[in-house]
Amino acid sequence: MLSSTKKKVKSWKTKARTGGTRRKILQEYNSFMTAKKAICKTQEQQQKHQECSSNNGVDSVPFFIETNIIRETYSSNQSDLECESDLEQEIEDSVKQSAYREKISMWAIEQNITHSALRELANITNELIPNVLPSDPRTILSTPREVNIKTIEGGHFFFNK
Repeated sequence: MLSSTKKKVKSWKTKARTGGTRRKILQEYNSFMTAKKAICKTQEQQQKHQECSSNNGVDSVPFFIETNIIRETYSSNQSDLECESDLEQEIEDSVKQSAYREKISMWAIEQNITHSALRELANITNELIPNVLPSDPRTILSTPREVNIKTIEGGHFFFNK
């Protein structure tokens, strides 16, 4: 599961470096602003049209249909922008958490921190900021589940990756 998250983050970083993401966001912003201006104009026109139709007795149904289409487009574009923003924020948070875990792992290895001390650190951290660190130090240190042991003359040899 972690490798799939890294792949998603890596693909997102590649997209962020390209101009495609920026162009897409700019395009969404421009369409949002255009829709917003159109709504403002249609509201002014609607008021004028209501004044005219009340005087002339003309039915204004087609105008309201057009206005509803513009409003629907506007709300659709706005929700798309919110979803993209939420996704980008989620990816950014995930990257920060991964970097934090790696730093804690390297610190624990370099300083020879015991598993019990690392477990306590994880518990304290998770009380303040939930789900930042796994509660088990073996997960933090990426300890393999199986150790390769080879029998050689006079003893055993093991290699830990």
